[in-house]
Amino acid sequence: VRAARKAYEAARDDANAKGQYQQFAIEATRFEVAEYEDRVKNYPTDMHVRYELGRRYFALKQYEEAISEFQKSQGDPRHRAASLSYLGRCFLIQEWLDMAIDTLRQGIEAHGSDSDERGMELQYVLMEALEKSAAETRSLEQATEAQRTAARILQTNIKYRDIRECMDRIRKLVAELREEQK
Repeated sequence: VRAARKAYEAARDDANAKGQYQQFAIEATRFEVAEYEDRVKNYPTDMHVRYELGRRYFALKQYEEAISEFQKSQGDPRHRAASLSYLGRCFLIQEWLDMAIDTLRQGIEAHGSDSDERGMELQYVLMEALEKSAAETRSLEQATEAQRTAARILQTNIKYRDIRECMDRIRKLVAELREEQK
Protein backbone atom coordinates (compact mmCIF):
# COMPACT_ATOMS: atom_id res chain seq x y z
CA VAL A 1 0.00 0.00 0.00
CA ARG A 2 2.83 2.40 0.87
CA ALA A 3 4.63 1.69 -2.41
CA ALA A 4 1.40 2.14 -4.38
CA ARG A 5 0.71 5.43 -2.54
CA LYS A 6 4.22 6.70 -3.34
CA ALA A 7 3.79 5.77 -7.00
CA TYR A 8 0.42 7.53 -7.06
CA GLU A 9 1.79 10.65 -5.35
CA ALA A 10 4.73 10.75 -7.78
CA ALA A 11 2.41 10.59 -10.81
CA ARG A 12 -0.97 11.99 -9.73
CA ASP A 13 -2.24 12.06 -13.33
CA ASP A 14 -1.51 8.35 -13.85
CA ALA A 15 -4.89 6.60 -13.70
CA ASN A 16 -3.21 3.20 -13.45
CA ALA A 17 -1.19 4.23 -10.38
CA LYS A 18 -4.32 5.66 -8.78
CA GLY A 19 -6.29 2.48 -9.48
CA GLN A 20 -3.54 0.30 -8.06
CA TYR A 21 -3.31 2.42 -4.93
CA GLN A 22 -7.08 2.37 -4.41
CA GLN A 23 -7.23 -1.40 -4.92
CA PHE A 24 -4.37 -2.02 -2.48
CA ALA A 25 -5.98 0.31 0.08
CA ILE A 26 -9.31 -1.53 -0.20
CA GLU A 27 -7.61 -4.91 0.19
CA ALA A 28 -5.67 -3.66 3.22
CA THR A 29 -8.86 -2.33 4.79
CA ARG A 30 -10.64 -5.66 4.17
CA PHE A 31 -7.76 -7.43 5.87
CA GLU A 32 -8.03 -5.03 8.82
CA VAL A 33 -11.80 -5.64 9.01
CA ALA A 34 -11.20 -9.38 9.30
CA GLU A 35 -8.63 -8.78 12.04
CA TYR A 36 -10.90 -6.43 14.00
CA GLU A 37 -13.92 -8.73 13.60
CA ASP A 38 -11.81 -11.49 15.16
CA ARG A 39 -10.78 -9.16 18.00
CA VAL A 40 -14.41 -8.17 18.62
CA LYS A 41 -15.33 -11.85 18.93
CA ASN A 42 -12.57 -12.34 21.50
CA TYR A 43 -13.02 -9.00 23.31
CA PRO A 44 -16.66 -7.94 22.84
CA THR A 45 -16.53 -5.27 25.55
CA ASP A 46 -13.42 -3.50 24.21
CA MET A 47 -14.97 -0.33 22.79
CA HIS A 48 -11.70 0.82 21.20
CA VAL A 49 -11.71 -2.30 19.01
CA ARG A 50 -15.37 -1.71 18.12
CA TYR A 51 -14.61 1.90 17.21
CA GLU A 52 -11.72 0.85 14.97
CA LEU A 53 -13.88 -1.82 13.32
CA GLY A 54 -16.56 0.82 12.69
CA ARG A 55 -13.99 3.08 11.04
CA ARG A 56 -12.96 0.27 8.69
CA TYR A 57 -16.59 -0.52 7.83
CA PHE A 58 -17.14 3.17 7.12
CA ALA A 59 -14.10 3.24 4.82
CA LEU A 60 -15.55 0.29 2.91
CA LYS A 61 -18.97 2.02 2.73
CA GLN A 62 -20.59 -0.71 4.82
CA TYR A 63 -22.67 1.84 6.67
CA GLU A 64 -25.13 -0.40 8.52
CA GLU A 65 -22.27 -2.42 10.02
CA ALA A 66 -20.46 0.83 10.85
CA ILE A 67 -23.56 2.25 12.54
CA SER A 68 -23.84 -0.84 14.73
CA GLU A 69 -20.22 -0.57 15.89
CA PHE A 70 -20.34 3.19 16.49
CA GLN A 71 -23.56 2.83 18.47
CA LYS A 72 -21.68 0.50 20.79
CA SER A 73 -18.38 2.41 20.91
CA GLN A 74 -20.04 5.71 21.81
CA GLY A 75 -20.46 4.30 25.31
CA ASP A 76 -16.72 4.76 25.87
CA PRO A 77 -16.05 8.40 26.85
CA ARG A 78 -12.71 8.30 24.95
CA HIS A 79 -14.53 7.55 21.69
CA ARG A 80 -17.91 9.18 22.28
CA ALA A 81 -17.46 12.34 20.18
CA ALA A 82 -15.65 10.53 17.36
CA SER A 83 -18.25 7.74 17.32
CA LEU A 84 -21.07 10.28 17.22
CA SER A 85 -19.31 12.10 14.38
CA TYR A 86 -19.10 8.92 12.33
CA LEU A 87 -22.68 7.99 13.26
CA GLY A 88 -23.92 11.36 12.09
CA ARG A 89 -22.04 10.96 8.82
CA CYS A 90 -23.50 7.47 8.33
CA PHE A 91 -27.02 8.78 8.97
CA LEU A 92 -26.44 11.67 6.55
CA ILE A 93 -25.24 9.29 3.84
CA GLN A 94 -28.30 7.11 4.45
CA GLU A 95 -30.41 10.30 4.19
CA TRP A 96 -31.79 9.87 7.71
CA LEU A 97 -31.47 13.59 8.24
CA ASP A 98 -33.29 14.03 11.57
CA MET A 99 -31.17 11.30 13.16
CA ALA A 100 -28.02 12.80 11.65
CA ILE A 101 -28.83 16.23 13.06
CA ASP A 102 -29.65 14.90 16.54
CA THR A 103 -26.55 12.70 16.61
CA LEU A 104 -24.22 15.47 15.45
CA ARG A 105 -25.61 17.85 18.07
CA GLN A 106 -24.86 15.22 20.72
CA GLY A 107 -21.36 14.86 19.28
CA ILE A 108 -20.74 18.60 19.47
CA GLU A 109 -21.94 18.65 23.07
CA ALA A 110 -19.82 15.62 23.98
CA HIS A 111 -16.72 17.03 22.30
CA GLY A 112 -16.94 20.44 23.90
CA SER A 113 -14.59 22.31 21.54
CA ASP A 114 -15.49 24.04 18.30
CA SER A 115 -12.03 25.03 17.14
CA ASP A 116 -10.06 21.77 16.86
CA GLU A 117 -10.28 19.34 13.93
CA ARG A 118 -12.95 17.07 15.48
CA GLY A 119 -15.07 20.05 16.53
CA MET A 120 -14.84 21.59 13.06
CA GLU A 121 -15.73 18.27 11.45
CA LEU A 122 -18.77 17.84 13.68
CA GLN A 123 -19.99 21.35 12.91
CA TYR A 124 -19.35 20.98 9.18
CA VAL A 125 -21.31 17.73 8.91
CA LEU A 126 -24.11 19.24 11.03
CA MET A 127 -24.21 22.20 8.66
CA GLU A 128 -24.47 19.81 5.69
CA ALA A 129 -27.30 17.86 7.33
CA LEU A 130 -29.19 21.03 8.27
CA GLU A 131 -28.80 22.47 4.77
CA LYS A 132 -29.99 19.26 3.12
CA SER A 133 -32.94 18.93 5.48
CA ALA A 134 -33.88 22.60 5.04
CA ALA A 135 -33.82 22.24 1.27
CA GLU A 136 -36.02 19.12 1.41
CA THR A 137 -38.51 20.33 4.01
CA ARG A 138 -38.32 24.01 3.01
CA SER A 139 -37.58 24.87 6.65
CA LEU A 140 -36.37 28.42 7.19
CA GLU A 141 -35.50 27.55 10.79
CA GLN A 142 -33.11 24.77 9.75
CA ALA A 143 -31.62 26.87 6.95
CA THR A 144 -30.96 29.69 9.43
CA GLU A 145 -29.32 27.24 11.85
CA ALA A 146 -27.18 25.91 8.98
CA GLN A 147 -26.15 29.50 8.21
CA ARG A 148 -25.24 30.17 11.86
CA THR A 149 -23.20 26.95 11.94
CA ALA A 150 -21.40 27.89 8.72
CA ALA A 151 -20.70 31.33 10.20
CA ARG A 152 -19.10 29.77 13.31
CA ILE A 153 -16.84 27.66 11.10
CA LEU A 154 -15.99 30.64 8.90
CA GLN A 155 -15.15 32.80 11.92
CA THR A 156 -12.84 30.09 13.25
CA ASN A 157 -11.13 29.08 9.99
CA ILE A 158 -12.05 30.73 6.70
CA LYS A 159 -9.95 28.16 4.82
CA TYR A 160 -11.74 25.12 6.26
CA ARG A 161 -12.70 22.90 3.32
CA ASP A 162 -15.15 24.74 1.04
CA ILE A 163 -16.82 26.76 3.81
CA ARG A 164 -17.01 29.99 1.80
CA GLU A 165 -18.92 28.26 -1.02
CA CYS A 166 -21.17 26.56 1.55
CA MET A 167 -21.94 29.89 3.19
CA ASP A 168 -22.87 31.44 -0.17
CA ARG A 169 -25.11 28.47 -1.03
CA ILE A 170 -26.82 28.54 2.37
CA ARG A 171 -27.37 32.31 2.20
CA LYS A 172 -29.17 31.80 -1.13
CA LEU A 173 -31.30 29.06 0.42
CA VAL A 174 -32.22 31.29 3.38
CA ALA A 175 -33.15 34.14 1.01
CA GLU A 176 -35.29 31.76 -1.10
CA LEU A 177 -37.11 30.44 1.95
CA ARG A 178 -37.73 33.93 3.31
CA GLU A 179 -39.16 34.95 -0.04
CA GLU A 180 -41.43 31.87 -0.05
CA GLN A 181 -42.80 32.80 3.37
CA LYS A 182 -43.82 36.30 2.29
